Amino acid sequence: MKPIIKLYEYYRMKNLQSEFLLEFDSLKDMLRYVEKNNQKNIFIFPAKDDAPELFAFSSKGGLLQHQTNGYQTLEDFKQADLHAFPDAANFYEAQKLGFVKYTEYKMSSETGITDAKDYEEIKKGGYIEAYQQFNETRTTTPELPQLEEITNAYEMQKWITKTQFETTAEFLNAWKLGFQDPLEYRESITKEFKNYADYKKAATTGFNFGLDFYMAQQNGIEESKEYNQYLEIELLQFPDTSSDQKLMCVILSQVEDGKRTSVNKLVENLNTEKNIYKKNDGTLPTWFTQKLNTATEMVEFLTTSPIINKYGTYEVDGEFFQKKKTFDRSIILDGANVAFGKTGEKGGKPLMKNILTMVKYLLAKGFTDITVFTDLSIKRRIADLEILPEVQTLCKFAYTPADKPADVFLLTYVKQNHCIIVSNDQFREWKMKDPWVAINIDYYRITFMIEEDKVLMPDLENL
Repeated sequence: MKPIIKLYEYYRMKNLQSEFLLEFDSLKDMLRYVEKNNQKNIFIFPAKDDAPELFAFSSKGGLLQHQTNGYQTLEDFKQADLHAFPDAANFYEAQKLGFVKYTEYKMSSETGITDAKDYEEIKKGGYIEAYQQFNETRTTTPELPQLEEITNAYEMQKWITKTQFETTAEFLNAWKLGFQDPLEYRESITKEFKNYADYKKAATTGFNFGLDFYMAQQNGIEESKEYNQYLEIELLQFPDTSSDQKLMCVILSQVEDGKRTSVNKLVENLNTEKNIYKKNDGTLPTWFTQKLNTATEMVEFLTTSPIINKYGTYEVDGEFFQKKKTFDRSIILDGANVAFGKTGEKGGKPLMKNILTMVKYLLAKGFTDITVFTDLSIKRRIADLEILPEVQTLCKFAYTPADKPADVFLLTYVKQNHCIIVSNDQFREWKMKDPWVAINIDYYRITFMIEEDKVLMPDLENL
């Protein structure tokens, strides 16, 4: 703190005797008079303890005075008055600690900071305002973690530093949501959880992401196992179709190509699969709707629903369902994987020629509904992009949005359509994240090799 500049000369006096003696109403009035009349010589009359008791000066044969009110000099009083100190005791104590303004000294006292340098550092870090906000919120919202060890801004700084929150703003945002650990808070933001309670409940019920957790809640689902079953059914976006009808479509998609199955066997298979969805008490979830309770209802569904044509046909006379052959089914290509050719590993250079070769091979095999998905980034790496128009004349071709991996769209497409996917990717990462992928994807996946202009696909060679 800068020293106070001395403006007046002071003279210590022993006694006070004057016929003409005036007492100022306040020390502030005295200072104003001194400054206006350019008075430079000030008398000091000490008390018994030798501390200044009176300030005085002579003027026109008389003596003007006022109590010092504990101040050593008028300069000190002026500085204290300028910075709103209520009295001399606070002013001199603040000086010892290096504070100039009363507001900062008062705040430091309330926050437990006894050094002006420490106070300035904490102030710059935003801890003063943060603590005020924290303490007000803590008082009005007792259900939040109280963190009783944080009693002032200084203690807040130590706590935030110890727990490794990056800023006071991050700490406050996390704390207001119930978090005390920055790593948990950051993970919850990434995974889109609304608060700590939901984040923890999701962890105990097997949910990895907030989107899944909240969707499950909306449908009265508590456990991730049941939610995955729900998704498997609901991903089949067939209008006006019950849950058991969608489940029947899943069953039909996995029947061996060309195989005939009696209606009674289909009913039996459906009832077996429905048992998987039952809760511990033996009942089906409330979201699981049913329309196939009898063989008659099964036959009506197989003969009237246009959805069934995706999987095969029901022969009324013979009372059996015949599954379509592989070539009659939809097929999707993992475009990037195929573009790299051979085993699909990204060691070489991606070529549109490989995709064209694969599409022509599948067309020759009898496939007619062929779709190619590939990520947009590969577009910049393909040297023979001029071949793309030819590919587009033979099949459906689409670049997936850049904000998500192409695998997300590939796997979702397979889930929704139960179609064949051509890819050498084993989707290990997705199998760890998604139980449906772990259980089902290898059933729908066909592997390949491309050597020059020749496709090797053992799964299709014998069909």
